[in-house]
Amino acid sequence: MSEAEDRVKVNVRYRAELELLAGESLWAAPLDAHDGGGTYTLQNNSFYIPLAVGDVVRAELNADEILQVVDIVEPAPVVLTSVAVRGGHDEARALGDRWRDQGASWSEGMEGLLSTVWEPGVDAERVLGVLAPDLASGLGELLWLARPEQRLREAQTAIDFELDPVQHFPPVETTYWAADDPYWRTVGLDSPDFLAYVQTLAGRDAELAAALEAGDHERVREMLAFINDGPLW
Repeated sequence: MSEAEDRVKVNVRYRAELELLAGESLWAAPLDAHDGGGTYTLQNNSFYIPLAVGDVVRAELNADEILQVVDIVEPAPVVLTSVAVRGGHDEARALGDRWRDQGASWSEGMEGLLSTVWEPGVDAERVLGVLAPDLASGLGELLWLARPEQRLREAQTAIDFELDPVQHFPPVETTYWAADDPYWRTVGLDSPDFLAYVQTLAGRDAELAAALEAGDHERVREMLAFINDGPLW
């Protein structure tokens, strides 16, 4: 994560009655932010609801001191699509590469899903035209297409925008101090913001704190890869 100092995690809380995950964590870049929250530009797409790279959200610290999305400020002027891919990683990559040549700007894949943001100016009709041959051939199934107006706050019926008042992760007592751990310099992740991120996680997750205290950085790498939906180094 070479740009760790420019990104934070924001949590999208889902309504309990919808039986989705409790929430989803997305990378975001601070726009007008302070220690308690502010506005952020999303840096990746949601796989469960229509939220796209470039959408601007407002987030505040909840009871666990995690930034939680409490408002959608402005959707990016782009179309977002979610496609269930028939096949594995190679098939999804091939689709993403083909669409990029026809107006897609960003695709992310997970467990048979391909979430794609299209270039500004590529409208929904053009997107459907690009997707049509692959959908007709059975390579994928369109789950949703979301224009900017379909990603406004009032359209986000799955999101619980109320700040969560419950502390789900009691503070963890730990002797670990990220700034004193020389390992992060060896992997090029010793920026103050990244070290603060690791320290914050250590104060919330007893298993991660134990691995850090034991110097088991391979286990730490696995845990952070799970948290961040991919390896950081």
